[in-house]
Amino acid sequence: MFPIFDLDDFLPFRLHLAAESTSQRFYPQYRDAFQINRTEWRVLFHIGQHGPISANHISRMSRLEKSKISRAITKLEERGWVERSYSKEHRRSHDLLLTQEGRPAFHELAKMASEFNEMLEQHLGKGEMKKILQQLRSLEDRINELPEAD
Repeated sequence: MFPIFDLDDFLPFRLHLAAESTSQRFYPQYRDAFQINRTEWRVLFHIGQHGPISANHISRMSRLEKSKISRAITKLEERGWVERSYSKEHRRSHDLLLTQEGRPAFHELAKMASEFNEMLEQHLGKGEMKKILQQLRSLEDRINELPEAD
């Protein structure tokens, strides 16, 4: 028989719950205002902050599946918020960038995200928020140092 394992103390599970809880609190705001889902929001933000950027680069940075990114890009293109241009570095690849119509949406969504972050900071306390962010960054760095799993 296996020793008792407490899922509540399993770090990946706790991180997932924390991420889902905060994400689900913010999601209704941008869904209701812009009719976009979480993946579309994340892709739009990577393009807005780092564009021009390739879908592969978004996948590496966000850890989102390429198929989900592709669907989000298609929807954002249909809305007229994102456009593709051929990459100067890789001829078969496309760079993604915000369109004239996409920039105001991105800026409004960024304002909403900033206000949500400020609300979290007020609720948690500035020092606690800073400590959590530092610990999460440290965890990511240390996890990335581990050898790859087989």
